[in-house]
Formats: sequence, structure tokens, C-alpha cells
Amino acid sequence: MPRSRALIVAVVVLSLASCKLFKKKHRYDAGSSSDPYGGTTGSSADDTTTDDDPDPPTSPADFKAQLTRSYPSNNGLITVRYPSDWAADTVGQAVIQISRQLTGSEDEDLTFISIPTPISEELQAFTNVLVGAEIPKLNGYTEIWRKNSKCAGSVPGVEIEATWVPPNAITYKRWSCTFLKNGHGYSFAYDLPKSKVSRDDALLKAMVDNTKFTP
Repeated sequence: MPRSRALIVAVVVLSLASCKLFKKKHRYDAGSSSDPYGGTTGSSADDTTTDDDPDPPTSPADFKAQLTRSYPSNNGLITVRYPSDWAADTVGQAVIQISRQLTGSEDEDLTFISIPTPISEELQAFTNVLVGAEIPKLNGYTEIWRKNSKCAGSVPGVEIEATWVPPNAITYKRWSCTFLKNGHGYSFAYDLPKSKVSRDDALLKAMVDNTKFTP
């Protein structure tokens, strides 16, 4: 991920910390190419889809077999699954970032925020605080729609679609879903160039839907 995009997320996380949205807990070392958290390493012909594939995946469920790596959050609340050609990293105690570089200055990334003790147990209030912390850091942020929905496959939450323009001046789609589960607060989001939505949106949604929660 370009440094400017990573800094945006880091600043948002610092904003969340200043709002006391989460408490610090134990820390693990960040992941490495050896993927010490139990995911598989390396790649194979079956891990990726090419233009020559006779039946390319078209829905989130179709991509599940490609999610061959796993990465846990530092606070132990979630484990994210992702393809072998993506990279995983952590920001602070509560955030996992999954990203891959595309051509030129374009990239795609997902941000998984897991908050052990959210500041509010009311979903709408929790969502407003999270989104309010993000908007000032996302240039040209425009909310397209917001609705009550299901997050991570089955959890009631607030789903939002928006656009924004990072330093590369390419318009990005931003999708997010905010929810509460077992007393914890979560916000899962992804960003990708609008020109890549038809090709890659289902893959990013599959990574969100296949997140594993620690009871």
C-alpha cells in the first residue's frame, strides 16, 4: 500500500484511540512472509484467477477456495482470510490491513477494525463516531448510501458505500460495514478504484464475509 494510504488509516486509528473507542491489550508481532499465524505460504496455479479461466468467479462465495492465508488481530478478536498474492499488516492493537498493488499508483485494500470495549452499545451511535473519525482523512469523501444490513455474512449492522479521491487522483469506491457482536465493536471496510469494481468487488467482499471471530 502506498505510504500516503497507510498513513490515512494510522491517523484514523489514532483518532479512534483519542475517542476511547478501544482499550489497549496484549500485542503480537506483525506477520511476515512466513505467515506465522497458521496460514499457508507460497502460491499455486489454483490460487489465482486469470482471464483464461473458463468460469471466472462472480460472487463472494466463489472466491472462498482462494483465501488460503490467515492473519489474526493483535487483540485476538478476529482472524482474516485472504489470497496468497495479498499482503497483511497491523496498525496498532485493533486494526488489520490487507492490500495488494495493482498497476501504476493503484492499489486495493481492506481494513478490519476490532474494538474490545466500544464506547457505545448503540449501533447507530457507534457507527457515527467511527465514520466521523474517517471522513476528515478521506479527501472528497461522498456518501452514496447508508442502510441497515448484515455484516460479515450474518451480523446486523450499518452498511455504507461512498467514494473518495486519494493523492493519486483516481476515484475510489469505499465500502464499510459497522456492527456490534458479543460486546465488541467492529468496522470492516475496503477501498478499490471505481474502474476495478466489476472485476474485484466480489473478491473483497469474500474476504470480509469469511472473517473468523473468537467467541
